[in-house]
Amino acid sequence: MTLRTLFSAGIFLGSFLLFQLQLLTGKLLLPGFGGDPLVWNSCILFFQAVLLAGYIYAHGVTSLCAKYQRLLHVVLLLCSFPLLLGFFPAGWKPADGHVSPMEIMRLLGSAIGLPYLLLSASAPLLQSWHVQRFPGISPWPLYAISNGASLLALVSYPLLVEPLLTLPAQSLAWKCGFGFYIFLCGCCALAVRTERDDVACQITDDSPGIFAAVPIPTRNLLLWFLLSACGSAMLLVVTNDLSTSIAPVPLIWMMPLAVYLLTFIACFARTRSYSRVVWGIVLVFSVSCLFAFRILAIPVMPVWQILLNLLMLAGSCMFLHGELVSLRPDRRRLTVFYLSITAGGALGSAFLTLAAPVLFSRVLGLPVVLAVSCAALILSFIRPVGRKTSSGEMLL
Repeated sequence: MTLRTLFSAGIFLGSFLLFQLQLLTGKLLLPGFGGDPLVWNSCILFFQAVLLAGYIYAHGVTSLCAKYQRLLHVVLLLCSFPLLLGFFPAGWKPADGHVSPMEIMRLLGSAIGLPYLLLSASAPLLQSWHVQRFPGISPWPLYAISNGASLLALVSYPLLVEPLLTLPAQSLAWKCGFGFYIFLCGCCALAVRTERDDVACQITDDSPGIFAAVPIPTRNLLLWFLLSACGSAMLLVVTNDLSTSIAPVPLIWMMPLAVYLLTFIACFARTRSYSRVVWGIVLVFSVSCLFAFRILAIPVMPVWQILLNLLMLAGSCMFLHGELVSLRPDRRRLTVFYLSITAGGALGSAFLTLAAPVLFSRVLGLPVVLAVSCAALILSFIRPVGRKTSSGEMLL
């Protein structure tokens, strides 16, 4: 296994385990609380909060000296492994089946809080180590690998894992996978080590293939945040619309999430996948059809309604994520970039879940999100004069 393959494997396995842990813990908790929908909603809130905390942790750790950040992360991973021996403590099930969101989040925090936080930091932190080890190679395709692993975990759990394995077997398999992930992280940490590790706390400006780090413009920070928030909001708008109009079944919310992840994969893996003209036509066509059918009250078969919604989601997210990738910074600022994306995604989800139902009707939700998305895209089109590196990062 080459060193670059080692980093790819570590990022892939970390993201795969992260998504599988979400599904597994939700499955473990539901019977104890009577299958109440509030259980899964509370789990989602916990996962989003800890995911953001994981990205904050990754950004903070990269400010340490290179050898200390690697030592800290590996030690925390080793310390978190014994916490997973039972997942949930004995006697955790409520006697009366009462559902309390705070109790659910407390259980999740005590059982999987630290491992989940460390897995959340996997993609940005290992990419940062990749930059240290391979300063002349772009790390951005590794984010596509991370999203591909998330998509595989999402699809494989209901199709393969759940039908073939009992819950105890699923828990055991996940723990074995986490143990192997710790081993891969340790190998990556050793691979980054250099002869001048004691003084090489950062990549020097004269490192081959690397340009001097520059401050991030406030405009770019706001655009990263806004573009990712719009993409997350669009995902929920489409999911809610399909669930309400057709049926609230797992397959309905899995399809939009799969499309959302695929747009991230396409944009980060190959920037040539993004074309303003092509995806603009896709977006205008799908939106026009949907609004025409609604305004004229034309009955639409469920299969066409699903396809048009997914086409609109693909067009809008390719636009948003394509512009996001085109604004990516100096690769040594990647932890700030990913932190902004995660925070924006959490804001978009929170807005659609908490604020939108109070402020708008279901009919107005889509036009509002589309209007904000268009405003964000127009702002991203207006680029300041600058120069790009050979790998595509913008120097302002």
